[in-house]
Amino acid sequence: MLLKLGYHDAGSVADGTEYLKGYHDWSLRKPAFRGEKTGQWLGFSSVSGQAVADLQRQLREIGFFPRGAIDGVYGYRTRSAVRLFQEYVRAVESRHDIGHVDGEAGDKTQQQIKRWMSENRKPDLGGSRDQYKQAMEGLRQLQKHFKAANPKGIQLLNAHAAGTASRSVDDWTYREEDIHLIGIRRNENEVFRDGKGKTRRANDDIFVLLLNGMRLACRGSTNPSPSVAKRPDQAFLLRGQHAYRFGWHKIKGTEQAPAKTNVYRAFKPKVPAGPLIVRAIGDLLTDDSFRSAAPNPGINIHWSGSGTANWSAGCQVVAGMKYINYRNETVDLSDRAARSYGDLTGARTRGAYNALIDLITVSANDIRTNGDKLYYTLLYERDVKTTAAGAPIDFDEIVARLS
Repeated sequence: MLLKLGYHDAGSVADGTEYLKGYHDWSLRKPAFRGEKTGQWLGFSSVSGQAVADLQRQLREIGFFPRGAIDGVYGYRTRSAVRLFQEYVRAVESRHDIGHVDGEAGDKTQQQIKRWMSENRKPDLGGSRDQYKQAMEGLRQLQKHFKAANPKGIQLLNAHAAGTASRSVDDWTYREEDIHLIGIRRNENEVFRDGKGKTRRANDDIFVLLLNGMRLACRGSTNPSPSVAKRPDQAFLLRGQHAYRFGWHKIKGTEQAPAKTNVYRAFKPKVPAGPLIVRAIGDLLTDDSFRSAAPNPGINIHWSGSGTANWSAGCQVVAGMKYINYRNETVDLSDRAARSYGDLTGARTRGAYNALIDLITVSANDIRTNGDKLYYTLLYERDVKTTAAGAPIDFDEIVARLS
């Protein structure tokens, strides 16, 4: 039996709208799950017996559903667990016979789950633990370094953080029980013209996810793309730590025209005012840009295609082409990373972005919009290379492996 998002065991859901209330932002209040394709909404669909609950128990037994409730509802966490399992089987075991990494538990996926159960297998998620420890300790040392050095951007952060999603340097936290995403900004003043003559920035920055002793790395951009920003004074997120939550990107207008939106799961500022930004006139982020800072509610963390273009007007965007997994192996997704929304099919997905958000979804204690925080720290390349604070991340090696 095919099981997928929205399916549930008979009697497990009394009110679909009520069930989804904690997972959807206010304008997504409708009794349907958001699918991966453009305009795709999946309503609740009852199946006989305990098929969904049995699948959840199996996923927990093999290590891919450690914090999910056995509630008989194929929700967002169950989809992420299935998709993470499919990705593991393809990327780590090199077994492409599992089919597409689509988050749907069809015959091929269920056969692989049964194989894992019969072999008493568990995922090897520990290959990056040394890098995790190095990064966490390095980040704590960087916090001390910024307290002492107090550069201009940190001064602005400390002065204006109150009431925003940004955190003054004294409040930065690097507890191992929390979810940490690190953005590393490179070449912020380099722009280019694409084949259509539009001015853009490359997805040449690095993101490093740290949670539960694991490290995952991928590419993207922390900088606005001029053609996407559509205004001369572009929004650059301030260096420092900012609090985010589970949410949705491109949510505007969803209730009015749900079939015409590209809404998908992303991270939104934990505080409605948003994190602090500075605005740079033209293409250059200069010292003059750091004269003032203001919160901006639209600075999300979201997908940026396969990496051929930067879709950011100031958001932090993750490209889908490659990632370094929790075993410290480089995974190339060029054969199945979608370039655009219209390219999203069963065979092509958001790639590395899905790997990142699925690992977070499976590992978090609470994935509702008011649940666990994600602490996002934006740094510069020079911060994570050898300085007085040490070298928290093997940055040059990561860049080389993800090029």
